[in-house]
This record gives sequence, C-alpha cells and structure tokens, in this order.
Amino acid sequence: MSDYEKAIYNKGYTDGCHYGYSVGVAKPDYELKNTVEKRKKELYFLKQRIIGFFVVVFSIIASIMIDDCTFAVFTIPLGLWMVLGNTMLIANRYYFEVMEARRKHSL
Repeated sequence: MSDYEKAIYNKGYTDGCHYGYSVGVAKPDYELKNTVEKRKKELYFLKQRIIGFFVVVFSIIASIMIDDCTFAVFTIPLGLWMVLGNTMLIANRYYFEVMEARRKHSL
C-alpha cells in the first residue's frame, strides 16, 4: 500500500466510489505533482551547487591574480556552503513558491 493509499485509508475513504476514484483517478495526479515538485527541487539545488562551484573557482582565481585574498575569506565559505549545504540560498521563483507554501501551511 503506497503512502497515498494510506492517506486515503486514514481519511476514511475505504469503500465505494470514493476509494475507487481516489485510487484510480486522483492518484496519478498526486504522483505527477510529486514528481514535478521533486524535479523542481532537484533543479534548484543543482543550479545552486553549480553557482557555488563557480563562486569558489572565481574567488581562488581572483585572489591569485590580485594578490589579495580579503574577499575570498567571505566568498569561499559562501561557495562551499552553496555546494555542500541543503539550505536554500538563492532567491528565485522556486524559492518564493516554497516560502509561500510554508507560510500558508503554518497559518
């Protein structure tokens, strides 16, 4: 029994047309929504990791060229945080969608 079917069972839709509709019609939409959301999340963190990698590389190259690594003290940890962390650091459309959903959920 999948998580979706367990949720339906917990809501009490275990008999009649409600259960058949929920499993046969609503389930594909539910699974599609989850795969789309998962894909958006994966793309967001992929972009963040790529940008973090370039921040680190740019910081190293610039500090070698300028012979001053003052800014690298801040940018290298930021780039490493972007590459290795799971915190959302880049504010784009997906970020605001997630924050709006969290805000609505917490109310």
